[in-house]
Amino acid sequence: MIWLGDYFESNASQRRGALVLLVLIAIVGISYLLNSRNPAQLKLIFHEQKVVVQSNDIKVDSVPIESDQLVKFNPNIINKEKWIKLGFSEKQAQIILNYRSSIGGFKTSKDLAKCYVIDSVKFRQLLPYLLVPKIKYNDNTCTALFLLKSDTPIYYLNQKFDNLFYLRSGNSYKYYIGKDLSKSILDSICESLDSIEFENASIELLDCFKLKKINYKQSKLAVSVNELDLNLTSAKELTSIRGIGAVLSLRIIEYRNSLGGFISVNQLDEVFGLDNETLQTIKNKVTINDTIPLRKLNINQLTIDSLKSHPYINWNLANAIVQFRIQHGNYDSFEKIKSIHLVNNKIYLKIAPYLTIR
Repeated sequence: MIWLGDYFESNASQRRGALVLLVLIAIVGISYLLNSRNPAQLKLIFHEQKVVVQSNDIKVDSVPIESDQLVKFNPNIINKEKWIKLGFSEKQAQIILNYRSSIGGFKTSKDLAKCYVIDSVKFRQLLPYLLVPKIKYNDNTCTALFLLKSDTPIYYLNQKFDNLFYLRSGNSYKYYIGKDLSKSILDSICESLDSIEFENASIELLDCFKLKKINYKQSKLAVSVNELDLNLTSAKELTSIRGIGAVLSLRIIEYRNSLGGFISVNQLDEVFGLDNETLQTIKNKVTINDTIPLRKLNINQLTIDSLKSHPYINWNLANAIVQFRIQHGNYDSFEKIKSIHLVNNKIYLKIAPYLTIR
């Protein structure tokens, strides 16, 4: 122990030595205090898994991944929620899923490192826990562009795409185009799709032998020969109705596109230039099939400008919808817009069929 009296009686060399010792003791003490306030380090827990991947089926991993631990996992089968628990943002997790789909699954651990949202530091952290079993593909494996999924057959796609395929599983239908095209071409087609109508579009690797082709000339819908489906008919077909010329027919189609589809023939009253007599004639000649999905607006993602492009939503309402989302977080149901002072029951019933939260 160095006493104060001894310190002043000691020579210069001894005093310097004592000061150095005191400084070192202070540094060690401060370092200890700082480190003791740091959060607990990531807890590493190893769980051996037996993962079997059959063909190209995607199955959700049954092993939980908690935010404070890492376990061995197969990057080909974990879902978006588990990528988020591994430390990625929601957007990054979706990019990883899209990349995985576009390359037909991760063949090796190095494939994961090629995804641009996974930096070298994060990859080195995950590498010891990656389980990438070999995937066996049959001779019919190919890529195709997934468009959408529906619980009922969709007919309007026949008019949009020449080479349309579908895959039926139980009571649901998945629709594809671009079978056997190169990835670069599929990427180009995917980018050109309407991001609202085909919000879940992605390139998938699948057994193309199971895909069934839909011919363009196949019957669209079993409707009366005197009726046209208002959501399927073309401008040219509309001109066959008395009183409808080229201008009015195009105006009806354009309004249908801006709405995202008609839900009632009475919406024709909103088309500019149609008099009462012509309206009654059209209503007697058209029908609406409610199995055809509408193009919907995602109120958890769209901007003010995107929302106000809909005929039923002006700038004030679009701004209110976005500001409510900013203040209260994402909508967990589109009924939440009833909380907005601009949305009365009449407006809600009018716009609700065109809204979605995912």
